[in-house]
Amino acid sequence: QIADKQIDLTAGSAEISVVVQELGKRSVTYSVAIRVAGSASLESMTINDEVYDPASSASFGLGADPVQVILAITPEDPAATIRIDGATVAAGDPITLNLDSTITEKSFVIESADGLATRTYTIRFDRTPLPDGDS
Repeated sequence: QIADKQIDLTAGSAEISVVVQELGKRSVTYSVAIRVAGSASLESMTINDEVYDPASSASFGLGADPVQVILAITPEDPAATIRIDGATVAAGDPITLNLDSTITEKSFVIESADGLATRTYTIRFDRTPLPDGDS
């Protein structure tokens, strides 16, 4: 006999039990715990209060000089953690980076609260000299 039943995962997890029995023999029950993996997706991000999307191919213009930038990274999962330059940062906390003139990319990782999902994002910086304001 084949059973067909949809399992509801709206609570984030479910316990499934399957009973296997050959006709006239003892039954064996198998139980499996299933849970939905957390999200490592990015909800939004700003660089110096300007919206930036690392999924786009656009570079964020900084000019050629060394510069300090402030990132605000907000994952979809507010309990997710963010790792950048070896440090772990809470969602939404400001991240101050001092970038020398040779840095054109910076990567960060979002890890879901349950540790089941991770995703790496890359910020691209345009280090072309900015126009002189006196021109």
